[in-house]
Amino acid sequence: MTTETLLPPEAPMHTSRLEDVLAAMGTAPEREWRAIELATLLRLDRSDLTGELIRWARRQILIKTGPATFKIPDGPPRPSKVAVRREDVLGVMATDPHRAWHASEITAALNTVKQSTLALHLSAWARKNLLIKTAPATYRLPDQPVTAAPAKPLAATNTPISRAA
Repeated sequence: MTTETLLPPEAPMHTSRLEDVLAAMGTAPEREWRAIELATLLRLDRSDLTGELIRWARRQILIKTGPATFKIPDGPPRPSKVAVRREDVLGVMATDPHRAWHASEITAALNTVKQSTLALHLSAWARKNLLIKTAPATYRLPDQPVTAAPAKPLAATNTPISRAA
């Protein structure tokens, strides 16, 4: 048996740390995983990962089975009520895909997350090239030309527009 057969497949670039952990643990869902094993497999800092594993266990995403030991709960995964979903953020940004969005604008549109929390996620997604950072706390969708924020519409008037003959 070679080392290659023991390791899970490489995680795609677009995944979150939680998705990476769940993918690694999903290779043997009945197994109890130690934090050090997951940190080694995913090339992460053990102390940072242990704190996250404990938070995920409190949110019932994982089950803590012992000191620094965790497993995947039986049954379908439970969605987190406090998670920032990339699909939600991209949905807001897709309403005007050519403009750069400030984190406060997205926060106001979502109304489910703090701006500081969203800013952390936006920054992480920009590092993974899922978004383009255009200015501090300002992002746009990739492969879209940057435009200024849309101008406010002009008030409609009742005067007809005259055309030159």
